[in-house]
Amino acid sequence: MIELCVSVFDWAKFQRTKGAIKLHLQLDHQGYLPCCAVLTDANTGELSVARQMAFEPGTIVVVDRGYLDYALYQRWSSTGVYFVTRAHSNRVYRVLEKREVGSRNPVLSDEVIELSSAYAQKRCLTRLRRVVVRVDEKHKDLVFLTNITHLAARTIAAI
Repeated sequence: MIELCVSVFDWAKFQRTKGAIKLHLQLDHQGYLPCCAVLTDANTGELSVARQMAFEPGTIVVVDRGYLDYALYQRWSSTGVYFVTRAHSNRVYRVLEKREVGSRNPVLSDEVIELSSAYAQKRCLTRLRRVVVRVDEKHKDLVFLTNITHLAARTIAAI
């Protein structure tokens, strides 16, 4: 596969003896088919591609923690685009509201927050949700950050 990348995609230089490419893919949820694909070399960051993409209002963008960009979160929120991402553990925020969670539920907490670091406040004024979910019996918890307010916390975790 590596040789194929180097010979077919000679622009995809990664290391002196290796080539690599990244495929950035947007899926149409209704048809479960790709509707947009961007091919880059392996050194191109995912965030730079995400900043260039435009989404229809109502789209839910699911990204990993590498997509930490408060201005991008604000842009998506302002244009009616929803996102769900894993939160960094060192995120500075203020809890504005604690939402009710059921007792027979993997959701441990559901909070409406605002980012409170000076850096974040300059870039993202949108109130967000912080949803904490227990994923296994070893007490491993996942923390999600989203701008979706109309769906249940359990649905946010499933997304």
